[in-house]
Amino acid sequence: MDEFKCCVDDLDVTELAGHGQVFTWCSNWASREGHLRKLDHVFCNLEWLQCLPQSYVHVQPPEVSDHCLLSIYLRDDVVSGPKPFKYHQFWEDHPDYVELIRGCWDGYAGDGSALDGLIGRLKKVKAGLKELNRNYFLDISGKVKQCAEELRGVQESIYNGIVDSELMCKEHNLREVLVRYSRAEMELLKSKARATYLEKGDFSTSFFHRSVVAYTQRHKISMIEDGDGICHKEPVKVEGVIVQFYKDRFRSKGPLKEEDREIIRRTVTARVPEEYWGQLVALPSLEEVKRAFHDMASGKSPGLDGFSSEFYKHNWSIVGEGVYQAVVHVFATGEFPATLNATTITLVPKTDYPRSMKEYRPISCCNILYKGHYEDIDGENERELVQGYHNEDGIPKMAIKVDLQKAYDMVEWESLWMVMEAMAFPGRFIFLLQQCVQTARFSVNVNGALKGWFGSTTGVRQGDPISSYLFLLVFEVFNYLMKVASQDAGFSFHHFCQAQQITHICFADDMVIVISPTQQSIEIVQHCLEVFGEITGLKLNCAKSKIYFGSVSRLERERICGLLRMEEGSLSMKYLGIPLTSGHLTCEDYKGLTDRICSKINSWQGRQLSFGGRAQLVRSSIFGLQNFWCANHPIPKYVIQEVEQRIRTFLWAGKGEGPYHSTVAWKT
Repeated sequence: MDEFKCCVDDLDVTELAGHGQVFTWCSNWASREGHLRKLDHVFCNLEWLQCLPQSYVHVQPPEVSDHCLLSIYLRDDVVSGPKPFKYHQFWEDHPDYVELIRGCWDGYAGDGSALDGLIGRLKKVKAGLKELNRNYFLDISGKVKQCAEELRGVQESIYNGIVDSELMCKEHNLREVLVRYSRAEMELLKSKARATYLEKGDFSTSFFHRSVVAYTQRHKISMIEDGDGICHKEPVKVEGVIVQFYKDRFRSKGPLKEEDREIIRRTVTARVPEEYWGQLVALPSLEEVKRAFHDMASGKSPGLDGFSSEFYKHNWSIVGEGVYQAVVHVFATGEFPATLNATTITLVPKTDYPRSMKEYRPISCCNILYKGHYEDIDGENERELVQGYHNEDGIPKMAIKVDLQKAYDMVEWESLWMVMEAMAFPGRFIFLLQQCVQTARFSVNVNGALKGWFGSTTGVRQGDPISSYLFLLVFEVFNYLMKVASQDAGFSFHHFCQAQQITHICFADDMVIVISPTQQSIEIVQHCLEVFGEITGLKLNCAKSKIYFGSVSRLERERICGLLRMEEGSLSMKYLGIPLTSGHLTCEDYKGLTDRICSKINSWQGRQLSFGGRAQLVRSSIFGLQNFWCANHPIPKYVIQEVEQRIRTFLWAGKGEGPYHSTVAWKT
């Protein structure tokens, strides 16, 4: 396989995106002991993907053969619809940019509240930026080529001895325009490729072209299976299946039962001290709002309005006062219009060959203006949640790694508000959060176009800055259920956790329950999970949850797995990306690190970058991953040597494997 990978690298081809079966070949298929492998691939070059960007491979069942049938669909009939507006930072380099923003902002003369004025001004700015882009940056790659050719012609005349002031002035102006257009082209491709890890300085547009093609190949949806298992390939039907899936998912199961309400009132005993009520509902200051916007990360995907955090940071002197007045208006009135709380759902594939909507992870891209209202929520609570947890606390006799079904999307709103009421949050504060959550509207990004416009009656958005806090509040129900249940005489703690009375650890929706594997303890945990799911909507996904045992007989393990309807897992167990085991990590455990590094390197079009660009990739991605592992486990020397070998090959040859020639010693 190493020689095959080197051959693919040398041919400079990429694998065409596929749908359907994961494997393509089975040995001895007539028996029960056949081995599945992916032996059949379809490769193409960059020119193919640029001419036929919607082409894909459909892997179909083999029928009487031992190899699957691979059908290539060219798909030149896909009409995705108009592309949504998106703010580009390279517009800021245009000499008329500042005056354009100021003129649009100050020229708005509408009536209404401060929030209405802000929304109206943003619409006017958006129209002005669209016109700027249409006049100066449309077909930016073509403009770069045209300007470069014109500049070469002028320079040829100059260097052939035709020198006059007019020609020199023209050469100077063309040079400035070319630099501006080239920078704009690079930034545009960089944003499309999601290559936020590269610093400025490497103008390898071929790298970004390939990255854009690779990103498009991975995220395009050419076919999808609906809930009945029927496969749809027509673009209109694919879009319909996707939109309907999320309409159904974001629908509440109905009001809470009275007994569930009573459980929340009885079990949630923590209270917010009255001295903090004023801070929770206080109006923010101008400095707090400014800090909230400026602390937002750059280079992130914008929401439905298209404005990124860079727009507000760069133009704060112009837009700051209007933004502040709108934020104060929202805090004072709780008014949340649909344009402010609109959300784009971006679909990220979980597998290499997704077939159904369950194999896509939805990420909610909220408007930056919405995030700015609540970005300054104190993060101290988050740090307190994980304080005191260490990997060396011990491995329990029985651990259940819990997977919750679509955790963020399934949170029942009524349960959330009841928990907050039981914890004595101020009514005004709860009302503001209700407006944040309940007024959200959604559109789904399908192959670059926005489809659908619908609301929801359940769930919190994964991508909303307040969702993680709200999710933790809902989890208080399970915390208190386990706290009460652990006082039962029949419940048995793990003997390492008896003194601290630890029953479970969780970080967001990643939870591990640790108990002694007695019959009563297992039944108590099972009951708590069922009650928790009924109350909050966060139900256990038995198919993906695992049970890990220590010093338990085989028959007892099988009995417990049957009782809980889960499979037994084998150590090491991955938690928060790090393997956990009862002893030292083995070679197989560290394979996760080396495979991850190889996967990253193989996904980069390294030979299209300069040496400096490749070095930046290594510093930003590889070293960060290696340091993350080092913080939890000592990495053996042989693993470090293998990682260094991969890095050296990538630095000198631009690929992950194969022969290379280094001009400088690694230890230099």
